[in-house]
Amino acid sequence: MIAVTPKLGATVKQWTRDEILEAYHIRRVLEREAVRLFVMRATPQDKQRLVELTQAFDVFAATDPVKALEGDIALHLHNVRATRCPRLYELVETSRIETTVIFGLAVARPDSQEEIDRSYQLSSGCHVPLVEALLGDNPDAADVEICRQLDTDYELMLKVKNNQAEPSEMAWFARPGA
Repeated sequence: MIAVTPKLGATVKQWTRDEILEAYHIRRVLEREAVRLFVMRATPQDKQRLVELTQAFDVFAATDPVKALEGDIALHLHNVRATRCPRLYELVETSRIETTVIFGLAVARPDSQEEIDRSYQLSSGCHVPLVEALLGDNPDAADVEICRQLDTDYELMLKVKNNQAEPSEMAWFARPGA
């Protein structure tokens, strides 16, 4: 996230622990509702698109971290869009909470590009448990899975913020079985 200060220019925003916690809570509330509604309202076409976006993310996770970031955001926004709740989608999209949280984490870690690339390679397949829940017919299962994934992400964000994350943990999204 870029912070712009009039007459001084732009800098990379350094997130405080409270700002990370606030963004996490907003994202958690919005995405929990979105996945529940996705299970109840998604069309077969929505579900097919979800599978396609997941597969694309996995390919990019192994080959192109920037496209993987973009793919992750597209996947989560698709879930919200498929709820058929325009105001929910508008809240998520205009708040840019997905982009802010994901990119905020990406810039928080001052590792080499090689470590960042490797962390994305480790994240291939990370959406599988969530997608399986979304393709099912149980909104509670989808709710549990998105909470597990977001809680794992939040814990990692705090470790990154406190410089306590190990490179092996830097698959920025919950891995299957994590």
